[in-house]
Amino acid sequence: MEKINTEMVVSSLFLVGFDQVDTLLYTCVLGQLSIDNQEMQLFEFSDIELSAVFNKYVNYNGIIFKLKEGVSLETNVSPIEGKVLPLGKVLHTSKKLIDYLTKLDFRKIVLKKISILCNEDIDNLDLLFSSKEKAIIHEMFGLSKIPHKSDDISSLDSFEVFKRMIESYNNNMLNENDDKLGRKKQGMCIRERKKDDE
Repeated sequence: MEKINTEMVVSSLFLVGFDQVDTLLYTCVLGQLSIDNQEMQLFEFSDIELSAVFNKYVNYNGIIFKLKEGVSLETNVSPIEGKVLPLGKVLHTSKKLIDYLTKLDFRKIVLKKISILCNEDIDNLDLLFSSKEKAIIHEMFGLSKIPHKSDDISSLDSFEVFKRMIESYNNNMLNENDDKLGRKKQGMCIRERKKDDE
């Protein structure tokens, strides 16, 4: 099993398109990885201190990891003049982890995050979602802004509708997962029968 740590998870999330990684996104991704890893047996989490390179180019305010102002994954960080070495190539990542994250259905994670955050009294809820998460929310619900219960009275209805939309979407995804699990079990039974017939 490959050892991974906080820095590798956050850096890999940057590389798969997240412009920021908050602690809740990080926790939900790690939780999903733990569940999936029980079957896959690919990773072993072992946290270590953040590297000097990571600390030099990434800000962390206790809630959100974000590349520093003016820095991108394309920023040249080569110590040798005239050579090009993009930051994305220097950050500690894992090919296996990036492959896993590329295939991960982030809709489930975004739904879980919304369900947790929407019931909290948080100002500027939008700030806790990366551009990628907002694109997923827009794709799922057609919303450009997340309604919140602490908004003025006129938007309270939209928050209640949003909550119902989340529940409906969650139920559809659960049914989808049940169907997939059913097909997987059916496939396993067919394979077992074929073995018995041989």
